[in-house]
Amino acid sequence: MEDYKITREQEDFFDIDRLKFMLERSNSIANGADAHLQKSTDRLYTIFGFVLTIFLGITAYTFNHTEDMLVFIPCTILSLGLGIAGAMLYSKAMMKHRVRWIGELPSNMIDDSLIKWFREHEKPSKIPEKDLKMLICSALEQNERTYHVDCESIDNNVKVLRIASIIIGITIIAAIAAAIIVNY
Repeated sequence: MEDYKITREQEDFFDIDRLKFMLERSNSIANGADAHLQKSTDRLYTIFGFVLTIFLGITAYTFNHTEDMLVFIPCTILSLGLGIAGAMLYSKAMMKHRVRWIGELPSNMIDDSLIKWFREHEKPSKIPEKDLKMLICSALEQNERTYHVDCESIDNNVKVLRIASIIIGITIIAAIAAAIIVNY
């Protein structure tokens, strides 16, 4: 994704009140995407914990029943499939978690023209409109970037979860098929 930039012409076109309204709306959207990403990540951790628990239980059960092929082969297949799904959830979704913080860093809100203005006026009562517009536009650009990074992370989580679910489904079908084949 290319960085979104507000042009000088766009900045000059809008008044302060309209820019503040846009910032309020963009804060709302960026916060919504952030909340959705947090829920998505929490669900991934829960699913990973569930998969890991089942994997460990089936693996322990498999090692205790190595003499019975009707149990051993399907349980081995289930252990392998759940292990692959769990490793994929951990390595592709949980370890790779991009974060883009919402809001402005002081380094983005302070520039030379503001410092110069504050030095020239002992008791500043108001930030110059040009500089206030620049700060608001900078915050709008930051929210745009935050929103896109969060959406990319959510899309990645969904994709990894979908693949892990397919692996688990195929594993269950393979284990059932193996149990039927061994039984006959």
